[in-house]
Amino acid sequence: MLKKNNSDTREEKIVFDKKEIVAVVLKLTSIVAAVVLMLAVVNMFTKDKILQNDHLKTASALNRLFPGKEYEQIEISDVESEENINAIYVMKESGKNVGCCVEVLTSGFSSEKIHLMVGVAAAEYSVVGIEIISSSETPGIGAAVLAKNGEYLRKFENTSKLSIPDIDTISGATITSKAVKSAVLQAVNASAAVLGGAGNG
Repeated sequence: MLKKNNSDTREEKIVFDKKEIVAVVLKLTSIVAAVVLMLAVVNMFTKDKILQNDHLKTASALNRLFPGKEYEQIEISDVESEENINAIYVMKESGKNVGCCVEVLTSGFSSEKIHLMVGVAAAEYSVVGIEIISSSETPGIGAAVLAKNGEYLRKFENTSKLSIPDIDTISGATITSKAVKSAVLQAVNASAAVLGGAGNG
C-alpha cells in the first residue's frame, strides 16, 4: 500500500512499499503469461483445422476447373511469375499437361485480399474459368463482380492473353473488376511460361 510521510517542512512524500510493487508486477506477469499460453493452445488446435479447410477449398476449386484431372504443384521460383501469384498447379491427364491452375492474391475495393484460382488450358492458353476461394469485398456491386457463376467472371471464359484487355470493367466497381482482370492476365502469363517451358507434355 502507499504510505504518507509528513515532514517538518509540511511536504507530503509518497513512500512506495517495494514488496507490494514486486507482488503487483509478478501478478501482472503471471496474468500475461497465462493469456499467452491460452492463445498458444487455441492456435495449436485451430491451425491444423484452418490448413485442412484451405486444402479442401483449393482441391475443390481445382476439380471444378479441371474435373477429374490429376495435378502437381510446382515451385513458383521455377518460372518467372508475377508477385501476386500464390501457387501454380499443373493439371495432367494420362501424364500429359492439359493446363494450369494459378492461385492469385489481389486487392479489390476492400483492404482485404481477393483469393482466386484461374484455370488456363494448354491449348492456346485460354481461360477455362475462375473460382473465388475467398473475398471480403463490400456487399453490392463489388461483391457481385466476384459472384460464383456471375456474368463478369464468365466473360473471361475462353479468352486469351490478347483478348483479356478488351473486357470492360464494371461501372461502380472499377477497382474490383480491374483487380480481377489483372489477376487473370497474370495467371495466363504464368501458365504460358510453365506449359511452354514444359513442352506441354
